[in-house]
Amino acid sequence: MRLLPATVARILPVRHVRKLVQKPVGWLDEGCGYQDVQTVLTDPWPSGPYPHKDMGRIFSENQQPGGKTLNEKKSKKNDSTDKLDFSHIPLEQQSVFLFPGQGAQFVGMGKQLLDCDAARHTFDAANHILGYDLLKLCLEGPKESLDRTIHCQPAVFVASLAAAEKLKQDRPEVIKNAVSTAGFSVGEYAALVFANSLSFDQALRLVQVRAEAMQRCSETIPSGMVSVRITAKSQLGEAITHAKRVASESLADGNVPVCGVANYLYSGMQVIGGDEAVLKVLEEIAKEYDVEVVKRLPVSGAFHTQRMRNAVEPMAAALESADFKLPTIDVYSNVTGQIYERNISKMKRRLLDQIHQPVKWEQIQQLLLRKHVDSQFPRYFELGPGKQLGTMFYYVSKKAYKALTNVPV
Repeated sequence: MRLLPATVARILPVRHVRKLVQKPVGWLDEGCGYQDVQTVLTDPWPSGPYPHKDMGRIFSENQQPGGKTLNEKKSKKNDSTDKLDFSHIPLEQQSVFLFPGQGAQFVGMGKQLLDCDAARHTFDAANHILGYDLLKLCLEGPKESLDRTIHCQPAVFVASLAAAEKLKQDRPEVIKNAVSTAGFSVGEYAALVFANSLSFDQALRLVQVRAEAMQRCSETIPSGMVSVRITAKSQLGEAITHAKRVASESLADGNVPVCGVANYLYSGMQVIGGDEAVLKVLEEIAKEYDVEVVKRLPVSGAFHTQRMRNAVEPMAAALESADFKLPTIDVYSNVTGQIYERNISKMKRRLLDQIHQPVKWEQIQQLLLRKHVDSQFPRYFELGPGKQLGTMFYYVSKKAYKALTNVPV
């Protein structure tokens, strides 16, 4: 039997904690929130980096009289999700697939896929749609061109699905036993293709429109992204508000500075996107609010923030004409952090919102990691360039990480 931390045990009895977590709760905006406490109390594999004392305090603060969590009622709205049933596949044979996003690209990717005819065909089909030699750009660069948003989003998307073709050739039983998939940012489009919700051609055209629209947004006002590490005592929201207030003093009348959480990576690690003027101030004052600035990301825009709002209109038109089907396996939404509703109009809406709303990868990971029974996990596969998604798995749960395979490109 796993004992509760003394601080938390005094707050409410174990039987009540177990009752609370039978269904997913609504996710808090801060990375240090209910899910951190809930996971450590009920699941021995994902680890929480926060002291038990602080976690007990946070749990208590997110309680209402009568033991209800603040978001418990809201979460019931998502209970209508028509989850697919894969109970006929033994847990240890189930496969979960993860697709990376922008930033994972590197010159030389695709080289390890060249011996797979289906993977080559994937690149050939992409060349025809895009109007340029994508495989050559991936293999030879130059890096400056590959890193541009208009090129790297299609490149990561295509390379990831080419990796899926390679895995299908080498280990067909793994693909056959797919039960769920998730993609980070543009990787969500690859996940939808993998789940048979979108055709490759349609999805690539959507990615192309998305990349061009986001590229235009990033060129209007200098902006970027920075990763930060927070703890239970961090005041990230206050730090961002302070930075925006200082930056606004130097802006022309009518201009409102943009800055906010763009990615929830894993417990205690987030990415902030915003105008360059705000990010500079944030980097200077972060320590005052117990926020650790880790590094600037090599991107040219504040993706997944309000700075991307102008990309909505062209994407709305493209999504409206796209022919979606209900996915054949569970697909997780970046916007909600939960499995997509089985409603095509809502799926399109989620993809539209994804452009300017945070990627809730931390929340998706927590649900994926709860698929285990005791110490038995499903098989996780990272398809596409880089190993960032696997690295985050390692930080959250070393037990789950042992069940993860990276398919090199």
